[in-house]
Amino acid sequence: TPIPPKEVWTLVISGFVYKKGGTVPVSGLQVKVKAGTLESETTTAGNGLYEATFFGLLAPVAWTGDLISVVVTDSAGQERGKVEAFPLSEQHLDADSPDLANIDLPITTDVGSMSNSLSVSGTVYLDDGETAVGSGVRVKVENAKRNLTQSVLTDRTGGYAIEFSDETKMVSETDDVLTFTASLGDKVFSASRTLTSAEVEGGLLSYGLRTDFPATANETFVVYGTVFQVDGQAPARAGLKVVVKLNDFEVAVPTESEGRYEATNVVLNSSVVIATTGDVVNVGVTATDIAVSRVVGTATHKLTTAEVKVQRVEINVTTDLKVASKVLSLSGQVYLDGGEIPAPDGLAITVSNVTRNQQISDVTIDGGKYNITFLDLSNKIVVETEDELKITLTSGDGAVFEKTHAVSTGEVSAGKVEDLDVVTNFGATTKLLNVKGIVYREGGEVAGPAGLTVKVSVKGSRASQ
Repeated sequence: TPIPPKEVWTLVISGFVYKKGGTVPVSGLQVKVKAGTLESETTTAGNGLYEATFFGLLAPVAWTGDLISVVVTDSAGQERGKVEAFPLSEQHLDADSPDLANIDLPITTDVGSMSNSLSVSGTVYLDDGETAVGSGVRVKVENAKRNLTQSVLTDRTGGYAIEFSDETKMVSETDDVLTFTASLGDKVFSASRTLTSAEVEGGLLSYGLRTDFPATANETFVVYGTVFQVDGQAPARAGLKVVVKLNDFEVAVPTESEGRYEATNVVLNSSVVIATTGDVVNVGVTATDIAVSRVVGTATHKLTTAEVKVQRVEINVTTDLKVASKVLSLSGQVYLDGGEIPAPDGLAITVSNVTRNQQISDVTIDGGKYNITFLDLSNKIVVETEDELKITLTSGDGAVFEKTHAVSTGEVSAGKVEDLDVVTNFGATTKLLNVKGIVYREGGEVAGPAGLTVKVSVKGSRASQ
């Protein structure tokens, strides 16, 4: 014989509602309790407790076997936790009052930390992740789960600050996803961030937004730097022509002292973009102060976001130039064969700068000395380090002797080469030769008689006597 269900005239269902983890109670959640055909709704108290009481005056509120269930929802109506339906049994009845059932049902939800205020702030960066965008970029922060959106413009440092606050409901919870949208002209960048419990409990999120926006420069852009000699350390001379090319812009400037240059691109129309991140700058250096102008060095550089942002970039150029001078004097002594006897005056001497195809001819003076100066009246360079000099000497009988010399940096800097002596293979010559002696008879002891004819000739010469 089946046992008939027992009547329950008073039914109390209660318990604590906990956050994720089952240890921290959560307040303000809606709790719907169903017992058979009856329903009751309540809200968790500050300590997380809920209680639903069903009381029957004229009829029982439930019978054993009726299904009991509990569902917990948040302010948005989203289910956050529940107790699956189970039957009311005799185990739930009070031993002293069988018509009373008191059921303890603790519930652990998926609710994390929650807050009714959240401050969001940070800096918006350009595509390098280091350079701030500056002012005027619109930043929108959205919590779609809670239907919250706010936007603001960045300040001059690229910073933004947004405050979500509502005393009547929660504005943030652990694992809420915030969507960030940055807008600059026709450029839009979006990113998302999931809130942690620490951020929600602290009511603060600091978030730097790295966009894919390149930097752009309008109105002005400056390219500056130093032009170096071939060693990459010593600055080149002043007066070199530096040509800077950037997109459709070209500026030519001379090098100043210490090889410095500065080229400024200027556009009066502020809507014209001079430079953008990734643009390539070409710098060419031309020496115009030499006999034949030529390009002596070039450099290329791809602009970074930071450089475009500050509208300045330093580009140094290493050339093939050496220490140079617009004047060079040479002096020294010419010796005959053996290096002891000075050459005579009037010996033809030619000094050539083989590197530059320049030469000067003169004659020795003051006992075989020479002094020659290279000087270009059009203010051109006449010598550089390691230029090859050739000294050519021509004797009276057409004999030629040559000597070479590589000019040192010190000599170029001083503008002179001193004591550049030349020891030739020329013998001594004379227009008058006095020869005298004694003629002996056979045996070499007794002098010969007077009146003998003596003929003297000079080998290599037509002269005889």
